[in-house]
Amino acid sequence: MNWAKSISWYEIGYIIVFLLLYAYYFWRTFNMGKSVGKPSRLRYIKFVLRSIYLGLFIIALLGPSFGISETEARTTSKDIILAVDLSSSMNTSDVSPSRLEKTKLELNHLVEVLNENRIGMLVFGSQAYWQVPLTFDTDVIKEYIKTLNTNQLPLEGTNINAPLEMIADKFEELKGQNRSAMAIVITDGESFSEVAEELTLRLNRIGADLILVGTGTSEGGEVEINNQPLILEDGSFARSSLDSLGLRKVSNLLNAELMFMQNEKNDFALIPERINQVGKNTGDKRKLLVSNNKYFSFLIAAIILASIDFLFRIKTFEI
Repeated sequence: MNWAKSISWYEIGYIIVFLLLYAYYFWRTFNMGKSVGKPSRLRYIKFVLRSIYLGLFIIALLGPSFGISETEARTTSKDIILAVDLSSSMNTSDVSPSRLEKTKLELNHLVEVLNENRIGMLVFGSQAYWQVPLTFDTDVIKEYIKTLNTNQLPLEGTNINAPLEMIADKFEELKGQNRSAMAIVITDGESFSEVAEELTLRLNRIGADLILVGTGTSEGGEVEINNQPLILEDGSFARSSLDSLGLRKVSNLLNAELMFMQNEKNDFALIPERINQVGKNTGDKRKLLVSNNKYFSFLIAAIILASIDFLFRIKTFEI
């Protein structure tokens, strides 16, 4: 079985809270039972039932995939990697409605246009990780685009080397499979680290097709966290502006095309045509085997068990 995402501290936290609350419940009913009556043994059945459907909800959330099915795809399809900056400065609203929200709108449209290609998505800040592996299932990509927010990663600036390392690894893997690929990196360039020389040489040696998209304006705006202005230690409001010079330096080092996403200047509409120019091949449709995402089966089972739990009530004490 494969998973769309690995278990995180969020899921582990839900489990810990659930167990702590139930431990308190058992302790409380035990003490109350001394004066009210003997606690019902059916409460243990309820505990098992609730543990099962909590586990099923968490499994569904992690996106399990197993089994294979046939799907049609053209031999001209590409592998598109979307890399999205989730540092706190992406909440700045100098691009309407905000840099991140604008990014999500444009990505959603781009995915619809590129629906015959395999698309994957990774997110980055000080670190980077795969949000969605390469897949033909554009509905999955669009669902994850909706959930993008700056709270997913630690607020420790932007390390551009992190996503570029992962992109280089994937490009080398795809080159061995003789597949055409392109990566689109979307960022505001705020607090960029220097691109490592070894990584620059590696990407140039691979001949990686990269598009670097800068979002934001030179005037900038106030940074927000959870819809509240970010206040610095000196009491002033944090501000962020597009580091166009830094982005241009990175694009020159990597031989990447530099585009901008702003209110007045938006190059995103040019990306589909740019992707079509990568590794042009002709061919008919062919059959591919892809893994089946089975999260829905676990979700339905969890909802059924939760409904049973809700409909059938038990007495807490046997008097």
